Amino acid sequence: MLFVFLLSLARGTAFHPGYPTNLALVAVSALLAGFGLGPLAAMLRLPPIRRIAVLFGIVFVLLSASNAVEVALYLPAATVLGTLAGGLLQSLALSVLLGLFFRPADTDDRLGSALAIRSPLSWGWRVVVLGVLWVPVFLLCALADTPVVEAIEKSARTQTFTSPPMAVLVSSEFVRGLLHAAVFVVIVALLRRRWPVAWLWCAVSLALLNGWIPIITQTTLAPLIRVANGVEITLSSVIFGLLAAWLLAHRAAPAPDRHAG
Repeated sequence: MLFVFLLSLARGTAFHPGYPTNLALVAVSALLAGFGLGPLAAMLRLPPIRRIAVLFGIVFVLLSASNAVEVALYLPAATVLGTLAGGLLQSLALSVLLGLFFRPADTDDRLGSALAIRSPLSWGWRVVVLGVLWVPVFLLCALADTPVVEAIEKSARTQTFTSPPMAVLVSSEFVRGLLHAAVFVVIVALLRRRWPVAWLWCAVSLALLNGWIPIITQTTLAPLIRVANGVEITLSSVIFGLLAAWLLAHRAAPAPDRHAG
């Protein structure tokens, strides 16, 4: 948040109308990131640099890469590249802060040994299946959200986006599903917990990074539309997190003993 404020002073935007409101929204977003993702960061029992690297991967994929795939359906390529570039810096800052302020009790784990609970082939087909399952989950939740958004737009006499062709939408959501599933593989493997715990953190990370954190600061969207989209993504995250946790964590081989030898 301090970085955002100093940058805005340098650009002169701190004195623009509405800036205090925007800064307050950034603060809320930062609090969500800290309280929502901090406990997850503290459960990743990796050495500091590796933990920050893993956190960066989780944050960048869910916050930036996944959303950039969706943005590409509606906005020009330059906007997509800008989204990725801005997301890269934001993800780096967030992962470093999470890694520094939320530390695990010990750091004797390794990602390679955590992933050894399944073979690469076993992880791979599960990721593909989850990529497929994300599509109906997304479409179902988006369908439930559409009447609400349309009613808000009608009352405000505005239109936010025009839906792309169904084939394009399905293919892009399949890619997003693969990205989400790949991140969940890392989360599930490193947590070494039963699937209900994995479900909680898969759902929380997706809902916050893919939904509430970026949506809160999108002042170009009406507040009610932001709330409706946040609820939609939360519902998608809960359903998809359950499917992912069960498929990835259920009946996995026992994790290697980190203290053996």
